[in-house]
Amino acid sequence: MPKILVVDNDLDTLETICLSLEAGGFKVIRAEGGQKALNLLKTETPDLILLDIMMPEIDGIQVAKKLDADIKTQKIPIMFISALPVESNNFKSAIKETENLKNIKGAVEKPFKFEDLINKINQVLKNK
Repeated sequence: MPKILVVDNDLDTLETICLSLEAGGFKVIRAEGGQKALNLLKTETPDLILLDIMMPEIDGIQVAKKLDADIKTQKIPIMFISALPVESNNFKSAIKETENLKNIKGAVEKPFKFEDLINKINQVLKNK
């Protein structure tokens, strides 16, 4: 059973995503924000990370950069989840900062259909 780390500072969104992924057959671990995710990754090794972009303290872009710089976490695939429309300039400029990171495997715009999210996750895990 693949293990997914879900990182989001919005507790309702975090809970909804986690419950849906669990119903989809995944083992789920959760982190309420970027710093908690970084702390959790010292002891956990997920198969994939769903990472919100806009978070206080440390945003998803900075988390992704830190994970890429750490040999222990740099091969864990990351999919961004964001309330920013993927076609917006704000989203594109945020993602531009991660274009050299090998572990970024796409982005999903909130709100999303959980079937689509699960299909994208399965595709990334299949190609891992």
